[in-house]
Amino acid sequence: SRQRTLRGSVDWSYDLLCDEERALFRRLAVFVGGWSLDAATAVCTGNGLEDGAILDRLASLVDKSLVRAQEHEAIVRYRMLETVRQYAVELCQDSGEAPRLRERHLEFFLSLAERAALELEIPRNREWLEVLEPEAANLRAAIDHGVAADPERALRISVALTAWWEVSGRFAAAESALEGALAAADPSPSPLRARALWTRGHFARYVQADTVADELFEQAFALAESIRDESTQARALRANGLRRMLRDPGGARADLSRAFELARSAGDAWAVMSAASSLAWSYAFTDEFEAAE
Repeated sequence: SRQRTLRGSVDWSYDLLCDEERALFRRLAVFVGGWSLDAATAVCTGNGLEDGAILDRLASLVDKSLVRAQEHEAIVRYRMLETVRQYAVELCQDSGEAPRLRERHLEFFLSLAERAALELEIPRNREWLEVLEPEAANLRAAIDHGVAADPERALRISVALTAWWEVSGRFAAAESALEGALAAADPSPSPLRARALWTRGHFARYVQADTVADELFEQAFALAESIRDESTQARALRANGLRRMLRDPGGARADLSRAFELARSAGDAWAVMSAASSLAWSYAFTDEFEAAE
């Protein structure tokens, strides 16, 4: 009885909407956990709904209590109650628009993740962490859709989010996403696949036995070497050298030194930094402090 009453209330509210409001309402169901104005504009426009109408129609949906607006430090995000969103999901599926909207959702969040990746390994990362954190559910939804529809783009998002997943402590989520995307993607050799193998190994070390991570690093290195991808070679060598360093600091230096040179040749600043840091610690562990410094 309560569910019928709730549905009747939403039916009544929906019937009062104009055509543009109805179109926007059902299209917004593609978002999980909320959305920004930019996201709504990129994903929901077209087929009778112009860019310039989105803000006004969103405001109208807020006024009618079908959408909630939340402001934090001058940034406004929007969301639906989950019961209302499920109603919108049904309408979206019945309209036949769902596949197109999921595709545009995937493309928007792929673009967002890859723009963030350029900044996440340098001091501007705090700004991007604040951008990505509210979009965690949308990013995972985009990856899940990519695994089903376009595994290569799922891999691209997963790799682009490496630093964000690490800083935010989402190790298991990262490893799970990469496992699914790698299993679904074309296994042909490519720089993207090599980097995804390294990235999955990086997170597997946090959540699984080290042997799983070591196998992934070996696969990543072999693949990267075969296609002359020095950046991923450097990262995989540094990972193996780092683990060995804990039991044999001196013996790890060959891998760490090579990782440093490969990273420098590739122009991979993060890999240069991490290899140099690990190499320095290998000297510190054997009391060779001048070399370490």
